Amino acid sequence: MAVQHRHNYCSVIKYFTTCMILSICALFYVSLTIENYALNYFNFSMIKYDDKLLFLNQSSLTYHMEQTEFYPHLPIQIYTKNREKFIKLRNKTKKIILLANGFFDDETWSMKSIKNKTNSGNMSELYCSFLNNQCEITNDRNRFTQADAVVYHMRNYINRSDEILKYRHPSQRFIFTSWESPRHSIDLRSYRNFFNWTMTYKFDSHIFASYYASDTYRSKDSQWFKNLPYNYEQKTVLYENINTTKKLGTVAALISNCLTPESQRTLLITELKKYVDVTVYGKCGKPCPNSIDCRTYIAERYYFFLSFENSYCEDYTTEKLFSTVALPIVPIVFGKVNYTRYIPQSAFINVQQFPSISKLSERLYQIRTNRTLYQEYFQWKKNFIWDRFLQFMSPFCDLCLRLHLDKTPNIIHNIHKWWYHEKCDPEVQN
Repeated sequence: MAVQHRHNYCSVIKYFTTCMILSICALFYVSLTIENYALNYFNFSMIKYDDKLLFLNQSSLTYHMEQTEFYPHLPIQIYTKNREKFIKLRNKTKKIILLANGFFDDETWSMKSIKNKTNSGNMSELYCSFLNNQCEITNDRNRFTQADAVVYHMRNYINRSDEILKYRHPSQRFIFTSWESPRHSIDLRSYRNFFNWTMTYKFDSHIFASYYASDTYRSKDSQWFKNLPYNYEQKTVLYENINTTKKLGTVAALISNCLTPESQRTLLITELKKYVDVTVYGKCGKPCPNSIDCRTYIAERYYFFLSFENSYCEDYTTEKLFSTVALPIVPIVFGKVNYTRYIPQSAFINVQQFPSISKLSERLYQIRTNRTLYQEYFQWKKNFIWDRFLQFMSPFCDLCLRLHLDKTPNIIHNIHKWWYHEKCDPEVQN
């Protein structure tokens, strides 16, 4: 009996041991394959620092990340002050970021039209000089095996040869990158289990990359503004008295893509023209004078600007909005975007808040003919500043930080579904 009891006891121990090992293996497998999307506190970075501190001992600085509480609700501030919580980048091994396939026709991603997205090697030009010793950006494909992150721009050819996959190491991060909407993307069904992180305009990306970064503005009530360690000459524009004497037209649009005659944008403009005067400028309409920026020209002469995107996709918005809000004109928006992430509700008119285009046109007429009502759309700007100093850090700064801080294994099983599924209007679905 004692032998039988001991045998049963051993069987039970062996059973539980086996179960525990299998459970651990299962959990490890899940951790390797779970689609671990964006960590909020890694997104939307900007910096505030004391230059003297940075030059003292750059490699031993500590950083503290805080979420801001002002419009826009995007940046994280990284301070060089010792506070309750901080991130240490002390004695970290330099991470290598490989630009694997260029940005359109530019191998280094540094051409003038896309400046500040990246530059080979120099993090200072990306608005994060404190990361100069922490990351290196290169387009030398011979360093593929050394790279911690391999960045693929989805508008360019991607080499997925067996040789590439053969030399890919387990800790390497393949980055799906696009500033554009799915309308301009390829079929991604063959990219299952290929990418680890995403760097796009979508808010659930691992790294946020938006056209917003080139037209930045900040609230004077923000903690960021109050903590500025020095004074600088800010760019101020008075909006108490918008000059409407030159504004002879009601609505204007600036459109360069004329190849989408049946798009929602085109159909909306056609419908709106039935009720109010709408003038289209750009390649698809009238030319602007060469002596003045076209948006500035429009802002001086019209009451409203159509900030309609050529792609009706979730979170997608571009300079059509961001380059307009600094001008004395009211933007009319239409898109699958929560615009209050960027500017207050009182700053724009959303087409989707009206039951019909005729009702929208009635509201536009009411605003145009009531000077006080029109001025209300500019009151929020009194408490904001615009300045080139206010540039966001490049998304590559976020990527650099994340390479140091996020060690969680991650594989995106179905990038096609994440990028396309129910994210855009039917004409964009792939």
